[in-house]
Amino acid sequence: MLPTLREGDYILLRRRGRWFSPGEGDIVCVHRCGEPMLVKRLGRRAGDGTYALSGDGAASQPSVDLGRVSPEEVVGRAVACLSGGSIRLLRRRPRRASRCRFTR
Repeated sequence: MLPTLREGDYILLRRRGRWFSPGEGDIVCVHRCGEPMLVKRLGRRAGDGTYALSGDGAASQPSVDLGRVSPEEVVGRAVACLSGGSIRLLRRRPRRASRCRFTR
């Protein structure tokens, strides 16, 4: 998740539940049976309700290799990061302008 998160950073999660559902652009922790916990960014939501996963850095695994994730596999959304003695709030990545369509 470089450059957003670095090795050794601590993250504060807002757990998935009645008051939170994951959304595109969120940094989330994902738990799949038999696999270690992943910290990734949610991509676009497909028609079946699953999300693509991606990292922020060039060295991140491609989303094709990571597969899709269901909302039930999302443990929570990262809301803050403790790094080097300072706390940063984490927000959704804004959508790119190329996805927007303007009509007259």
